Amino acid sequence: MSIAYDAETNAGQPPVGPAPAPWRSRALRAAGAVSLGFVAGYGVALMRPAAVPATATPLALAAYAVSEANLARLAADMALEMQRLADAERDYVRFRGSRQEADSLMRAGLALSEGLRAGGSYAVPLAALRGLDAGEDAIAPLSAALLRDVDGVPDRAGLSAQLDAIAASVLALGEEEPQRWTTRMAQRIVALVRSDSRVAIQARRSEIFATARDAAARGLLEEAMAALAPLDADAAAALSGWVEASRQRIALDRMADRVAAVLAAYAYR
Repeated sequence: MSIAYDAETNAGQPPVGPAPAPWRSRALRAAGAVSLGFVAGYGVALMRPAAVPATATPLALAAYAVSEANLARLAADMALEMQRLADAERDYVRFRGSRQEADSLMRAGLALSEGLRAGGSYAVPLAALRGLDAGEDAIAPLSAALLRDVDGVPDRAGLSAQLDAIAASVLALGEEEPQRWTTRMAQRIVALVRSDSRVAIQARRSEIFATARDAAARGLLEEAMAALAPLDADAAAALSGWVEASRQRIALDRMADRVAAVLAAYAYR
């Protein structure tokens, strides 16, 4: 009862004991901060290398000299590697340049080969090839022949059409008799002496032309010229220009193959 009464009597009154002063909490916080600073400083001091004593100075100098030598050797190695890298870059640039030059030569050579095989002049692709930096040197082995025949001749299809026209005209002229009586008699006398008639001559011509025209239509100019060899002198005279043009065409086609081979050998030498 006494305890309950005391509690009820002292309710709402301040406690009897002394209250903690504000300076005490501040002092405790300051002491904690000082302790943390001491611990941190001590840890840093432990992490720092100890001072080299005087007796260890020669060893330290020797270690320093070794490290300097290693550093110098490393710098020299790096300089050597940089030089090697620069040389590799120059080689790569030179390689790219040579490949571009080779590609340009091969493209120009292909255009010239096509121009050689086509009918007519090939002066334009030849000038384009010679205009390249190394074009004149690349085409030097064939330069004289190329310049000599630069005007060109018809292609094989064109020559086949020309042969058809020439054969038709030769066969048509052979069917006509001369208007003068004396010329007709002279031809008949020649035919009797040779045991040959105009009909037989025309038949032989027609057979020869048929064989030659078939070969020319297939692009075989060599076979066509060989088939025309047995023609009589009058018919052969009408074909002299065609035969010469066919020989030139064969030479130009072979030249086209040589152009490709010569340029490839020069470009990838």
